[in-house]
Amino acid sequence: MTTHDAPPVREPVSEDEADALRALAAKERDRAATLAGVLEDVALNGLPAPEECRPWEEIREEHFRRLAGE
Repeated sequence: MTTHDAPPVREPVSEDEADALRALAAKERDRAATLAGVLEDVALNGLPAPEECRPWEEIREEHFRRLAGE
């Protein structure tokens, strides 16, 4: 006879916490969709010319400013 362990008991979250988790999930889905679009564009059209791109340092600094503002 085999023994089955009971599944772990999950701790419920409040409605506010559930709403925050849903909002985060939606934001992450949007980010994933944006990334997928970029990758599909590269797959179809190839990499953009370097002079058409923003330097990664600019993007990093913009992201740091955005994080500091949150």
